[in-house]
Amino acid sequence: MGATLKNAAAAALLVTVAASTASPVAHASSEPTRLCAWKFQPNEPFPQHGAVIVGGYAECPTAPEALSVRLRLWFRPSGGTWMPRGDDSTSLPSPHLLNFAVRSLDCATGLWQGEYDMAEVAGGYTRRENGKSLQAIITC
Repeated sequence: MGATLKNAAAAALLVTVAASTASPVAHASSEPTRLCAWKFQPNEPFPQHGAVIVGGYAECPTAPEALSVRLRLWFRPSGGTWMPRGDDSTSLPSPHLLNFAVRSLDCATGLWQGEYDMAEVAGGYTRRENGKSLQAIITC
């Protein structure tokens, strides 16, 4: 009987290990996958002709029903706090590619960063995404 209990315990352990290492079962989701992706280009704000610019593009291999992007430019002086210096938004129906940029005409020495909020509508769903660019130390 001792051997039978050992074998039963070993079998139970194997079933537990197998169940915990098995691939999770994929559940069907009615929500479509994201259609668009935002990319800062270049990866950080940059100075040009006395202004600071941040920009990029939303690329949509499959066009959504609608796409909106809000792009902001933030500035932080040495020892200071973040301040908004540029803010704009745009909306388009069914784009495959959207290039977009904002600028501050008041270049100042300090740390600069871009931030985006993007919303796409497809299949009855609105999906939102946001993110930030790399920070850039800019001397004007």
